[in-house]
Amino acid sequence: MRVYLRLFAVSGATFGLIIFLLKVPVLGFESAFTIGVTAGFFFGLIFSSIIYVISCFSGSGRVSACKTGKPSASITVNIPLSFDEAFDTVCNTLETGLKYRVTQKDIENGKINAETDMTWKSWGETIEVVLTPDSGKSTHAVFTSSSSVKLTLVDFGKNQNNIERIISALPVRVD
Repeated sequence: MRVYLRLFAVSGATFGLIIFLLKVPVLGFESAFTIGVTAGFFFGLIFSSIIYVISCFSGSGRVSACKTGKPSASITVNIPLSFDEAFDTVCNTLETGLKYRVTQKDIENGKINAETDMTWKSWGETIEVVLTPDSGKSTHAVFTSSSSVKLTLVDFGKNQNNIERIISALPVRVD
């Protein structure tokens, strides 16, 4: 939410200053100041509200950015493999199949972190996978993709696409 308040303040102040500078020669200082502050306030409010709504409903209509403050996507699945096999399979899929950069492998806590490269659509994403043993032949997995840059307001479905790519690249069928 702080990102949207900053967006409101910066866009409103910038717009208000521009209006003020354009109106000073015509209306004088006091009138131009009043018009600039008012215009800046309403412009900032409308602009940040529009960006907030777009970011909440981007990525297959899921409301994800509203909860975390930045665009993300998450899915929970069951992998029909033992914990160790599932851990190795997910690591290999991320590294070899999708060419993601695995930054952390913590088998004790069942956590895998990876990063995607920067593309023309995004500055890159952070992938987090948390695995927990469900039964002897099944593993519970939570896949989360979130934007790497904190100021990202809209991901245009990129995080959801990352999750779908990972699930479809796994060599086993997941539930």
